[in-house]
Amino acid sequence: MKKVLKMLIVMFIIYFIIQIGFSLFGTGHEVSYKINDIEIKEIFTNNTKGEVKNYYLDINVDGVHYYIQTYHDFHNSKKIIKDIKKLNTANSSCILPIYRNDEIVTDIICKVAGKNIYYRNIKGGDAELDNLVSNIKEYNFSKWNNNLENPYKLGTITLYKNNMLNDYLIGINSYKGLYTISENNVKGLIEVNIFNKDIYTRKISGTVKSTYVTADYESNYTFNKFYTLKLDSKNVETIKSNYDISFDSYVQGIIDNSMYVFDKDSKVQYEVNIKSKTVTIVGNVSMGIKFYNNGVWETKSAYDASSSEMMFINNVADYVDSNYIRIDKHGNTKSGFYYLYQREGNYYKVYRSNVQNKEDLTYLFEKNIIDNIYYIDDMVFYTYNNEVRYYNDEVCIRTLFVNTEFEFNNSLVYSVYKK
Repeated sequence: MKKVLKMLIVMFIIYFIIQIGFSLFGTGHEVSYKINDIEIKEIFTNNTKGEVKNYYLDINVDGVHYYIQTYHDFHNSKKIIKDIKKLNTANSSCILPIYRNDEIVTDIICKVAGKNIYYRNIKGGDAELDNLVSNIKEYNFSKWNNNLENPYKLGTITLYKNNMLNDYLIGINSYKGLYTISENNVKGLIEVNIFNKDIYTRKISGTVKSTYVTADYESNYTFNKFYTLKLDSKNVETIKSNYDISFDSYVQGIIDNSMYVFDKDSKVQYEVNIKSKTVTIVGNVSMGIKFYNNGVWETKSAYDASSSEMMFINNVADYVDSNYIRIDKHGNTKSGFYYLYQREGNYYKVYRSNVQNKEDLTYLFEKNIIDNIYYIDDMVFYTYNNEVRYYNDEVCIRTLFVNTEFEFNNSLVYSVYKK
């Protein structure tokens, strides 16, 4: 009897280890379950090349489907939803998913005119809904408030330290160099001088991964070196070029460790590589130039790149909808989002859908210009007037910093890198 018991214990331990292995190293799972009368389909993607670990949820409430994709870490668990609150009024149909350990990772989701909208955007518009929300003990509306306390001012920048992100590095052009935002900086924000005089426009510059790269703007007419600065450092370094490059050049794009610069005067394309610290000719009139088109390298005419600026194409969605002035895709097939920009007066309404269901739109926020956007995982960084904000489902909208000079100089840019 003891031998049988020992054997059963050993078999149980082996089974338990195998289950842990599948959980940690498997490619995910797909399960369906019910909470009261609500049907949930849960797809977990893990350890899949080209994909970000995520949960995709199809929540069926009385025939109405709510689709959620979250990058929140539930430690590879199954059946991550613990409860779902239904909030139905004469004018609103909403749900609040409550996850394991009573976590709330998205705001209350409502259906309005065929689109999803979060409760924070319609609060006060339906008294009956407001009353139902006030009775949910797990829900705290202040979770979505933009925290503007504890600001720190340096030069033209005001940093909202409570909204800093530990895993992110930020660079902001100043006239003599770069402001950087990092948890390693004193008070979170410093300025590093690259030049000895004010440079008001730096067209030949960009951020390659965590390194800011700029042409030597203290030279005249042509230059033969680039300055580099890591966003978590104060040390300015130099990449020397064996070629004289005209200031009538522009940055075509940044791919992997390199910034690609096209000289319109000489019709030569240069690759500036921060890893090898080299400047190499990779295109000209005879060989053509390299052109990056949504993950594929193509060959284009140097004459075409000289007559008009030929910028690399990235993040463009694989479909077109005339209702939106711009559609970006960030992600692959099992993780990621589409971002859709709809013009409304002087602003753009920004919507998002999951790559697994591009028709299901959720309203996120509005912005006043169409560019200056960074997508990183499930985060969106964007400008709104003089502010740089970020959006994430778990915190809503946060203002990271304000730069008063943005109002006067639209060539001043910022960059974001996730460590």
